Amino acid sequence: MGEPDPFRGDNPFYGPDGDEIIDRVLAGRSVATVYGLALLSVLGIVTVHHWVSRLFNLRWSRKSSRIDKIRGFLISRSPKSEVNRGMSITLLLYTAATFAALFYGACYHPVVLAFRMGIVAVVNTALLYVLGAKHSPLTLLTGWTYENLNVLHRISGALTVLATIIHTVIFLVYYRLDYIVTHSWTMAGVIAGFLYILIGFSSSKRMRATAYEIFYAIHLAGSFISIPAVFFHYPTARPFALVAGAAFAYDRAVRILLDYRLVQCTSRIAPGDTVIVQLSPKTSWPRPFTWAKGQHVFITIIGCGTFESHPFTIASSPNASETMDLIIRAREGFSKRFYDQAVQAGDGAIFKAIIHGPYGVEDIHMPGKQNTLPQHTQPPTETSPLLPVAHDYRPLQKTKVLLISGGAGVAFTYPFYQEFHNNPQFDVQFLWVVPHRSFCEWICVDDKMNVWETREQGRPNVEEMTISFAGNGPCWVAACGPDPLLRAVQNGVAKLISDGHDVHLHIEAFGW
Repeated sequence: MGEPDPFRGDNPFYGPDGDEIIDRVLAGRSVATVYGLALLSVLGIVTVHHWVSRLFNLRWSRKSSRIDKIRGFLISRSPKSEVNRGMSITLLLYTAATFAALFYGACYHPVVLAFRMGIVAVVNTALLYVLGAKHSPLTLLTGWTYENLNVLHRISGALTVLATIIHTVIFLVYYRLDYIVTHSWTMAGVIAGFLYILIGFSSSKRMRATAYEIFYAIHLAGSFISIPAVFFHYPTARPFALVAGAAFAYDRAVRILLDYRLVQCTSRIAPGDTVIVQLSPKTSWPRPFTWAKGQHVFITIIGCGTFESHPFTIASSPNASETMDLIIRAREGFSKRFYDQAVQAGDGAIFKAIIHGPYGVEDIHMPGKQNTLPQHTQPPTETSPLLPVAHDYRPLQKTKVLLISGGAGVAFTYPFYQEFHNNPQFDVQFLWVVPHRSFCEWICVDDKMNVWETREQGRPNVEEMTISFAGNGPCWVAACGPDPLLRAVQNGVAKLISDGHDVHLHIEAFGW
């Protein structure tokens, strides 16, 4: 006897439209190939642009008001958007291309649609794992940070889950249940589909904020199991599963071999249900750790969520502090448990911790980076050499640095203040928005800082303050904090750029 027919009713491949259905199923592979090549082409363009800009650092003296207005528009944010308009357009184009690949010519028959959903989902699976890796080759190629890639990772994941749901439901309707449970390739598909859907629904913003431990466990275990399930589900999926597996294995191997360290940390209780954790490189095993300003680490406190790993921004500069400081504010789950444990132990309590990291890429426009344009003390004259045409003439002046944070977002901006505020090359403005001044015990506050107490002063007009300070002369703006604050900073910088001002913006917003 031959292989039993998997379909509940008549096999659509043997029906009157069988040839057309087969042709459209096979055409789906060509569509998926074009879709994958299109994504690679976009990646190639971004890579070339990044490295040409970085290696040659060309910035032409002739200003273009039209380009400035476009840049300003792309940096600005609409009232309800979580990302700027440039990223919104990128996500919209990616989503449109994915929908075209999913549905173009595939709605002829449900089985054709199911096959199309499957092949596009596995193409995105490879992309999904590369985007989600801490040690992703895309960071080196494009200069995008993990946080930038994570936005694309979440959208790619949502589209993959959507395709997986449609793919799974159609085949569950058309295939006989006894066939599904007695064949390894169909069961592999069921397992992969179930895990993808579970990962997708557990990755909601609310779940990440309120039950990070559950989200992380499902994400890690589901990612580990789903790759071999996809590989054994169907031969067409195997190359993409191998790419996903390679990205996952490389990322985890580098973390284990290079990133993980056992370290001793000291806790200090601070106002606002907060613990300041200080980690000394001297106590790190098997090797000391180093970090750069603006980076973050994942930490596990042994005895308080030993199997949990949570991200925190490093709140100290390596050039101004002997310890790596973390600000952990009690919310729910791990942070609340650790706060209660630290309060019970008292100030100066010592804990054992496991850290991995640090992660994060420095902004190439950051003051002090090698790509900063040279500043000249005098304009070119008949007796002095001509300036290179790729550079602007600028009189000798201080570079402005505007650091804006809200609440625990100060963990990101404070290390920059530590390094820049005593440097005569920089004119630094530091704005920290907090509920009340007792929060100042988190860091060493001095008279040069603008600490804005919302209970006494109300909410500041951050957009107007950004425009006021950053509008005269070259300025680097860095911000971290609640979403309304970041939106105000982005829109303020967008207006300045649209008017032709030389302003660079770095926003730190985490989406874990």
